[in-house]
Amino acid sequence: MEKIKCVNQMQILFDECIKLQDNLLDNIFLLSKCPNLVTLIEKNLIGDINASLLYIIKQLPEEIKISLLPNIIEIMKNLDGKTKLCQDIILSMNREWLKKNIWSYSKYVFDDQDYQSFGIFMYVFI
Repeated sequence: MEKIKCVNQMQILFDECIKLQDNLLDNIFLLSKCPNLVTLIEKNLIGDINASLLYIIKQLPEEIKISLLPNIIEIMKNLDGKTKLCQDIILSMNREWLKKNIWSYSKYVFDDQDYQSFGIFMYVFI
């Protein structure tokens, strides 16, 4: 009896997760149509950044991610647990575009001659 109850609860939780994910995707689609979205996101990419915002950015259209790339690179340098999420956002972008353009967005990072930043970007470049 306990096992059946547990399976039922798991199914309910699973169904709720699916509904939340669908709702999130619908909202991201609507957000992506907002003309001031980049400005709104940039205001939220200051200070203590909620990791959920980075997950949302990863789902946004390419042109929005490109507009936010300098912010993402700056966050990635902080080594505060969000570095991997930022790398994932960058790597979710079009590979050909990245090959042609990533250097112009990230070369200032190497001006600091900081080995940690260099290591973070080597992962992206590889």
